[in-house]
Amino acid sequence: NSRGSKSTLSISMGLSLPTPITDKKNEEGNNDQLKYSVSSMQGWRNNMEDDHAVCLSFSEEHPDWSYFSVFDGHAGAAASLYCASFLLDKIRAKFSEISQ
Repeated sequence: NSRGSKSTLSISMGLSLPTPITDKKNEEGNNDQLKYSVSSMQGWRNNMEDDHAVCLSFSEEHPDWSYFSVFDGHAGAAASLYCASFLLDKIRAKFSEISQ
């Protein structure tokens, strides 16, 4: 920068569409103890960046425990997709390890 000039920094969290995609993806489920529903919408992003995971029975040892998670993608879906796919297994493994 030269003296006296102004610098503007613009950070984008991802590419935007000219109009939002407002179609909603809905999911619901239940077991003997609870009901759940999830709704997601892509919005202004070029691609859906968010994800979620639901497990109504945590493990054989703890069938009455449930797991719900929402992952907010930022500038892409890689991290949210990875977490939705693998975090529960990692939590189960760690829980099993410390429970012994």
